[in-house]
Amino acid sequence: MLSWMFLWVFVVTFITTAGLITLAEWKKPTLSDYYLYFFRNQQSYDSYQGATFRGRVQLLNPSMRDGNFSVLLRNITVADTGLYTCRILSRRAENTTNDTISTDSFKLLVSLTVAPSSHSPQPRGRPGVIASLILLLTVIVVLCGIVWIRANQKHKTPEGETCSNV
Repeated sequence: MLSWMFLWVFVVTFITTAGLITLAEWKKPTLSDYYLYFFRNQQSYDSYQGATFRGRVQLLNPSMRDGNFSVLLRNITVADTGLYTCRILSRRAENTTNDTISTDSFKLLVSLTVAPSSHSPQPRGRPGVIASLILLLTVIVVLCGIVWIRANQKHKTPEGETCSNV
């Protein structure tokens, strides 16, 4: 993982207005046998998904309303760096009177570069050393306060007169 504290997310948006989506596939060409996400005949198929992507990919809009085929990839690692392709096949009726169907094909290339994070947990010092330094600073401040108070304190004489230390 890149970071011990943050959830890394990569979102790619592809919107088509061509009609009914019959095939949609997100793929990383270097993993030629597997898909990042595969959708056909109004159903997604997790069995075609590569093991490295399982549990990390989801559609942002599962109903794909308005042709939105945005994909969310979570917990990105350096191994996710590379080129991704999205291919969409869609059908639409050209003319409702003679049932003419048109097929459209779209292809999108997305390049993802992931750099190692500098936000990794680094052990800092030892708890005993840090506690000792805090205790030492507290003692020094208290001693300085006592010395200052005594140096500026007014003493009363037995007769009730006030005099300052000279």
